[in-house]
Amino acid sequence: MTTRQEMAAQTRRDLLDAAQVVFERKGYLNATITDITTEAGKAAGSFYNHFDGKEALLLALAGDIGNDADALIATSPDDLRDLGPHLAVFWQLQSRHRTVMAALRDAALVDPAFAQRMHDFGIEQMKPWAELLTALAEGIAALTRFVERGLLG
Repeated sequence: MTTRQEMAAQTRRDLLDAAQVVFERKGYLNATITDITTEAGKAAGSFYNHFDGKEALLLALAGDIGNDADALIATSPDDLRDLGPHLAVFWQLQSRHRTVMAALRDAALVDPAFAQRMHDFGIEQMKPWAELLTALAEGIAALTRFVERGLLG
């Protein structure tokens, strides 16, 4: 990566980090691009070298959550019989990214198309959880039948 590319990547990261600070302070709906660039210490026009608008920046922050999720999942055990580590990943993501999660919800409140995209994305992200919980429910049902047969003959 050249120095120019490194500087551009750093500016982009600075804008993303500043957006999180501004969203925490003002909320997504009340935050302006000027607020974000001021927080980042960047010229207002520099924002548009990296993002088409505030929604594009928010989607980039959502991508950061996905990257964090991938990293956490990679270090989690694959044993589906132990739900604890999987729930820990979920709660870590909620905790680490609560500001962005709130911003995503706020954006969905005012933009039906964005809300639909977030809904579809959420369903896709929850598929592994649904499979895990279905397997867990099936296991509990089988165990219940086994116990009932043993106790009730």
